[in-house]
Amino acid sequence: MSDDKAIRDVVTRGVRVMAAVDTYHDRPNARNRAALRSILIDEFQELLDAARPAAQANDVEDAARYRAMVENEDVALAFDHHWGLAKNLLDGAVDAARQEPKT
Repeated sequence: MSDDKAIRDVVTRGVRVMAAVDTYHDRPNARNRAALRSILIDEFQELLDAARPAAQANDVEDAARYRAMVENEDVALAFDHHWGLAKNLLDGAVDAARQEPKT
């Protein structure tokens, strides 16, 4: 997508959101609130979808760094008796992240 088209898309989306905000502000009723909410949810979903590939790439990079750290004996020696606690906390965080639903 060209830069000009991307800019036009962003402006168009912004105008759409602002029109819905203005409509709700002028006539705050359930129908207008539902329309505004739907537009905002669509916008947030687009942002999440756009960010997902970068987040997945970061997950892979973080996993590789964690694996390298766990396998590094110097790290284990540096942390001495705290290493076991740190490793358990990191493992717990990784396990919790894996159990989160991915949409």
